[in-house]
Amino acid sequence: MLLEPSPPNELHPESLLNIPLIRMLYEDKSLKKIVRGVDARWSYEEIVSKISIGGFNPYHSTIFTTHGSPMLHWWQNPYGSPRPYNHGDYLMKDILFFLHDYFHVWSYNLINEIVPEIGFGSKPISGDNFEDFVFCHLLTETVATIAVDYWFLCSLDINEVVDIGSGMITLTAPYHKRHEKEYRRFNPDFVVQDPSFFILLHNFYCSGEFKGFDINDVRNSQLLLRWLKKELVYGGFQREYSRMWIHSLWGMPPLLRDALRNPVATNDKSWKEPLVKKMSDLLWKVVKENQYITFRIAKCTWSGNHHQLDARLKNLNRVEDAFTQSTTDIYFLEQFISRYSYDEVPPELISLVKQLKDSNNYDPNLLRYLFRDHEPLSVDPYEPEDLFMLA
Repeated sequence: MLLEPSPPNELHPESLLNIPLIRMLYEDKSLKKIVRGVDARWSYEEIVSKISIGGFNPYHSTIFTTHGSPMLHWWQNPYGSPRPYNHGDYLMKDILFFLHDYFHVWSYNLINEIVPEIGFGSKPISGDNFEDFVFCHLLTETVATIAVDYWFLCSLDINEVVDIGSGMITLTAPYHKRHEKEYRRFNPDFVVQDPSFFILLHNFYCSGEFKGFDINDVRNSQLLLRWLKKELVYGGFQREYSRMWIHSLWGMPPLLRDALRNPVATNDKSWKEPLVKKMSDLLWKVVKENQYITFRIAKCTWSGNHHQLDARLKNLNRVEDAFTQSTTDIYFLEQFISRYSYDEVPPELISLVKQLKDSNNYDPNLLRYLFRDHEPLSVDPYEPEDLFMLA
């Protein structure tokens, strides 16, 4: 199901469209926004926890939401107050991750405008350019994290912008501007609300080294420890996930985990540093100056190996029948059950699913048998086969 903007209406003071970034996301018709054939309530009920239920593939210039998400109700009435849809802050969480994914797509297309010769998303992946594409994918992650966390959410109280009683303080980074005095105790030159921080964070995601603080600083500040510990773990996962994702689109056998986490070169090619600087300046204009940066949609020709089945990286709505017992795991089980409407699955079957999870039984034929009387949710034609599903 394709999401389209509603006709303009009078804007309520609490409407999320009073937030320029969310309004830009809502009104941008250049990207497809679709509802995948999965139900978020499996995640809300904590039966699905290992996968990101909506999935992610920025190279198709499409962002995904799910059935059961309160964002669908909000989307039909974005000009009113979102309070009726924000129980448990699920609406705010869903829409902020939707915005995060939007900036992944935004940056993917801009990278292709700024350095089209790289062929990010279109040139055949090889040993010669694999690390360059990992660098570019990490750059899209820097854009999304900086935009939503560091330059937006962490720099304000959301309720001072739209008074909706939200408890959202951060999304992916446990940093907040109100603690800057504590951070500057150890690094007087430290500043986040500046394009230079973008370059610092991207270099960190690539290298694993966060410049400006040392181990003694972290030992002497619980606030600094809480923030940097999360980023150090997150940065390692970003290198691992970026390589895993690009490698799967290459269609090659998986890399060893140690190799996945190695540093990514930031200055081995003449285009890298100017590209990062350009992206930091453009993102600053969007987030801090409320400018809309237009871009052309870049065509993606990458597609993973159809014979290399990994439920962390493949969309079961496209390839479920290809999975056998030897290729299934917890990620397969969670994707499989999420394809059914939670409200239409009886409690007895939900209890059986929990027992299967607890016993590590991921037999695809057993799952198919248990759900034989239930119809999966309809699948949107824009759903790609390649989807990154890891939470």
